[in-house]
Amino acid sequence: MTATITDQFKRELTEELRRDYDSGDNYYIVIGRTEQWDATDTVPDISQIDYLQSPSWSKLTRNAFQASKLVSKLSYVIPRYNWTSGTIYQGYNDNYVDHDNDSKKYYVLNDQNQVYMCLRAGVAGGVFVDPNTGKTLPNTSISTVQPTGGLNGVPFQTADGYFWKFLYTISVADTDNYVTSKFIPVKFVDSAGVDDPATDIQQKAVQDIANPKAIVGFEVLDAGDGNYASPPTVTITGNGSGAAGRAQIDNNGYLISVQIDSNGASTGWQFGTDYDYANVLIDGEKGIVRPIFSPKDGIGADPTVDLRATQLMFNVQLDGNEDDTIVPFRPGYTTNFRQISLLKNPTTTVNDSDYFTDLTGNNLRGFTINSPSGGSFGPNDFITGGTSGASAVVDHYYDSSDGVTTTGYVYYHQNDSTGYGAFIVSDNITRTQGGPNGQIATFITPDIDNYSGELLYIDNRGEIPRDDESRQDLKIVITF
Repeated sequence: MTATITDQFKRELTEELRRDYDSGDNYYIVIGRTEQWDATDTVPDISQIDYLQSPSWSKLTRNAFQASKLVSKLSYVIPRYNWTSGTIYQGYNDNYVDHDNDSKKYYVLNDQNQVYMCLRAGVAGGVFVDPNTGKTLPNTSISTVQPTGGLNGVPFQTADGYFWKFLYTISVADTDNYVTSKFIPVKFVDSAGVDDPATDIQQKAVQDIANPKAIVGFEVLDAGDGNYASPPTVTITGNGSGAAGRAQIDNNGYLISVQIDSNGASTGWQFGTDYDYANVLIDGEKGIVRPIFSPKDGIGADPTVDLRATQLMFNVQLDGNEDDTIVPFRPGYTTNFRQISLLKNPTTTVNDSDYFTDLTGNNLRGFTINSPSGGSFGPNDFITGGTSGASAVVDHYYDSSDGVTTTGYVYYHQNDSTGYGAFIVSDNITRTQGGPNGQIATFITPDIDNYSGELLYIDNRGEIPRDDESRQDLKIVITF
């Protein structure tokens, strides 16, 4: 038996995650893993599911955590489709499963950061026979006129025959936080007053004029037999009211389009309202047409519904060393990372019943070395304790001096390759590859218990270097 998860269920899962975030659960984006993936530092392929899913590999990811930053920016996102001249866009259709498919693009982002929904594609004239159904269908034309204007939310037609509706403008702040080459943000504006961003006020006005349960278009399922001498009459029957359609035929007598009637007024589109069901009857019963229904609150009432958003983007920016709280902890020193993770509700190392709630946190264990000699330890160095025999991988090192004594600070992690032996005070630490050494004076405790919280996401990357002047914009997209 074949089964599938519906878009509604995906949406509910996404909403549940959003509710957890809004209710006070703490989500941290964590950077980690200093050591190379292999001899050539080749990033594991996403097909290696064991790496991403197994408890064993999740533990190794936790072992290598370096630093965490609290997520303060979260948004629904959708695939990004820039309007491009010469592209065929599809009109919104309530029988599409999803829009993450180039053949089903029904919305665009224009060059002014404005999002428009295509309610009807232009028609090119002429027909073709669908090889799958044997039905005669109309040809769709390419889009040549970028949608602009219509910011009051009233649909409009461009010179190429496309029918568009403005939904919202992406603000400057949301552009910085959520726009990528693949995604754009989308949101519902609950309220907007004079002190809110102009883009929110604009979107709220569009939301408020939406027609609930409207008929927003018509799909021609069969263009007929080519014998229409004039456009046939369109009759709509259903439990709503006010919808009207106008048929269009080509020079050969085929039904190539049924459009929402404007009743002679450029803005008086007759979408109707309160339709749960309806039939479209074409005079002469030659063509076959089905109505396309809006979401229950109407197109524009909630863009996250209109655009079928089921993905959430978590975003943080790591700006330098974040006042000595994010590695590297001191100017002039560097480190690197190869993994980005999402961790929910970690606890402190002081008390495993206390959630960690600070903006940033150190995940690395460490120790100080009095009067280190032989140079500096560096990221990815392997170190060993002379007395304890413990081994580890260095993530970060820096030293400081009061003019009399130099103190070295070593931050490290352990894994199955190094073993989990415990260093001890007075251990003589040496670099396995040769070079620096020193004796442990004190231990440094991490802020966060790496084995606490729910590990929700792991993203493997190539080496990403960091210093005190680095700025990383980390975006994690959760997809159901």
